[in-house]
Amino acid sequence: MMNKKAKKAQMPAFAWVFSLIIGAFILFFAFFFVGRLSQTSQQYGQAVYTTSLDTLLEPFTSSLASGQSDIIKLQKGTQLKAECYYDMKGRSFGKSILKARPPSMTKSQGYSFDKLVYDKYIFSRELKLGNGKLFVISMPFEMPFRIADLTMLIGDNYCFVSLPYKYNQTLWELSENVSNAGLKFQFPNSVDKCDDNTMKVCWTNDDCDVKIKGDNPGTVKFRHDANAYPWIGNMVYAAMFSDADVYNCSFKRLMLKAKTLTGLYKKQAALLGSKGCVTGLDSSLEELDGDLDNISNLDMPKLWTDAQAIDAQNRYASCKLY
Repeated sequence: MMNKKAKKAQMPAFAWVFSLIIGAFILFFAFFFVGRLSQTSQQYGQAVYTTSLDTLLEPFTSSLASGQSDIIKLQKGTQLKAECYYDMKGRSFGKSILKARPPSMTKSQGYSFDKLVYDKYIFSRELKLGNGKLFVISMPFEMPFRIADLTMLIGDNYCFVSLPYKYNQTLWELSENVSNAGLKFQFPNSVDKCDDNTMKVCWTNDDCDVKIKGDNPGTVKFRHDANAYPWIGNMVYAAMFSDADVYNCSFKRLMLKAKTLTGLYKKQAALLGSKGCVTGLDSSLEELDGDLDNISNLDMPKLWTDAQAIDAQNRYASCKLY
């Protein structure tokens, strides 16, 4: 009788322990599946951002001198940042990195997605896309032959003050779809007529975010940076939508590539000449090659003059190089 009573007394204790074990298993599987779901969600988010950045970095066919524009849709509240690295030893053309941070992450967590590219030249300020729409402009950079495409990322409203007509006209044509991205471009003749909270690009001495001088080539200055950086050709548009660090680094990358391409065209001209097809560009290419020897201290007017001379010669040459 005592043994039966002891067993009966132990039954509630066993049931309690059994309930704990079952509860532990339920909690384990709950945390397991939540963890797997969270991991799957992160992988999905990474796939979405990777696909979006791949689409963004896919080169447009900017065969026209004025280039073209498009709108890329990302998640609302996405933050973007472009970075640039220049190989000072000239062993490569450097690289661009485009970083993205989804709205679910805080600034202290950094950027969770990035794309590293060696053959792109990306110009941008640090951006936060309230509506998730990014306005993208792609333009060719030629000096005089094609060097690369310039990719400009725009997520702010802009006010262009007193720009020369040809630059205003190009921006006007490219900005036909800018309103579809929820953005606005203005073209007044006075900085006082700019809306509040706009990025101001001026061809005047006004207090602007970007101040441009000259008429191809020229110089550009950025707010909070005392340096004046050179621009040439379509680089003037890249300067409008960039910050000082990204612009200066990308400019050097482009000049290094221009130097390399000039050397290749020199060899091609010599090869054509040896086969009896004279281009007449040997000395001009040699001159341009010499202009690009010191990328940190370029004589921009001479560089542009020599590039234009090569273009004119090539246009009428019996054997064209490009």
